[in-house]
Amino acid sequence: MRCIAFLLTFILGVSAQDTLVTNSGHVYLGKVMGLSKTSVKFLVTDGVGAQQVQLERVSRITNSGGEIMYDSNSGLTQTSFKQEAELSYEQTQDIEFAKTISSQTHYNSYLTKDGTLIKIGDSLIVGSPATTDKQYSKYVGTLEVFSTIRIGGVGMSLLAGSNYFPASGRGSVFTIEKIYVSHTKLSKKSPLSIFLTVREPDLPTMVNKRTIGDLEHAILLGEIISPNAPMTRVEAIAKLKESKDLLELEIITQTEYDELKVKLTPIIRGE
Repeated sequence: MRCIAFLLTFILGVSAQDTLVTNSGHVYLGKVMGLSKTSVKFLVTDGVGAQQVQLERVSRITNSGGEIMYDSNSGLTQTSFKQEAELSYEQTQDIEFAKTISSQTHYNSYLTKDGTLIKIGDSLIVGSPATTDKQYSKYVGTLEVFSTIRIGGVGMSLLAGSNYFPASGRGSVFTIEKIYVSHTKLSKKSPLSIFLTVREPDLPTMVNKRTIGDLEHAILLGEIISPNAPMTRVEAIAKLKESKDLLELEIITQTEYDELKVKLTPIIRGE
């Protein structure tokens, strides 16, 4: 790891980076790739790769926006827990970070654009194939299929001519086996896309492998749904309206409705 002599002078053209300060006063610029209660995984700019550093050796960690992620006097902050994933959506879109990562690099966890933490072993639910809009819907002959889900691994899909997952598979449950990245273009100077290898556990091992290409796009189209995804504003409004109807039908009590309203109001207001 290379020691940076000064923090107060910023070089024009250098993108914002996370900062790690050790107890001995050494300062390092780079990216936090993982942060637990005992250690931090830190990728140093122009360094030799990510280093695992025990927090007992660290004085302070701040992110690129200047927010404190860790302070030896107060411990981890709420902000730091957003970095528990080994890889985040923001990192995949950071070209400087992407240039340090090779396609097919594997990770144990990923923080999506909507703030959902997914990990190897987690379950995902298959939604509906894209939309009814022909711009997005995909067909093989007259059979409607999922545009972001393929049967088998990537290599098998290519050999088989892109064997897309059929629309009849909506509602299926997948278990995440692998999380890996691929550059969106041939050059490393391009963002990263997230790919997943998943299994359909109800089927025999020989035939239950699936590949999800571009996870963020799959989530955006509604083809993949995470049970852990945060509730959206639209979903919160619908839930509150439904609860109001249930209250009027005397199926739930006023107390139950009030408790739910308190829980959903911040989501609806965007707080």
